[in-house]
Amino acid sequence: MVQYWFMENLAFNFIYGSNADLEPFLVPISFILGSVIAAIFWKTNAKINRSTFFLYFGFLTFAAALSNLPWLFIWEAIENNILWLLIFFQIILLIGIGGLYAVAAKQRSIEAFGSSRYAVLAFIPIINIYFMLKRSKESYSPISDSKVSSLNIFGGLLALVCAVGMNGSLETSLAKEMQPDAQQKVLISSQLAEHLSLEVYMNNYVLPDLSVPLKLDEYNTIIELKVLGDRVVNTIRHDSDYPPVNTEPFVSNVKEFMCQRWSWLVSDTIDVDYLFVDLQDQELLTVTIGAKDCVK
Repeated sequence: MVQYWFMENLAFNFIYGSNADLEPFLVPISFILGSVIAAIFWKTNAKINRSTFFLYFGFLTFAAALSNLPWLFIWEAIENNILWLLIFFQIILLIGIGGLYAVAAKQRSIEAFGSSRYAVLAFIPIINIYFMLKRSKESYSPISDSKVSSLNIFGGLLALVCAVGMNGSLETSLAKEMQPDAQQKVLISSQLAEHLSLEVYMNNYVLPDLSVPLKLDEYNTIIELKVLGDRVVNTIRHDSDYPPVNTEPFVSNVKEFMCQRWSWLVSDTIDVDYLFVDLQDQELLTVTIGAKDCVK
């Protein structure tokens, strides 16, 4: 279970956390990785003509469009702590697609150029069109070749049309699916707090919605909210002739007040501080709460 929890933490950081900027590169990196692996380890002397390569290209494009289907089940995955499985499935699928495309490119290269070394042309935009249309070095029976080529071209075009339609349909469905309802907002909030680091969670999902300065009462105003390691620090400017002191019942009252606002966050590993400062920002008193302070 520990390794799966670690994988779930990685998945949340990849989609929602500090590594979220890398998420758009998942598809190309996985595809290229599969292509490189196949190019190095999958040896082949087989040959395919340009119409067959176009057929493979169409069906692999359609398969790549299908790789986004698992994201329709994102909320079920989040609820059951298997978001990592969705990402893993898509990566494996794209690696496989990239590998099959590389093998097809090598076979087409052998047929068109007499060597597999030109397969790299299949991965270069625009040039790959020339690679696909390059006439064969082989000779074929005009009748049989024409029939097979027509069927291959038709199949490739059909697969590409289906891929375009699938992409459009999935984009619309995923856009709706990614908009959480009230229950899903509660779910994602709790899961983000559980799987992201405190700093990432607070800075990305909590603090942006809290505007400071925030007046607590006549004498106390929160002027800064920040995360320091495993604690959230509220800096409070106190303005009165009677500064807060470390005495009872003042400290207990402050802790009770803090628990009303921060009990949802504090835990055995996360504390919350109220740092009282004067008008010159000199520290007056720090009151800290942890999980044990907010137990009813």
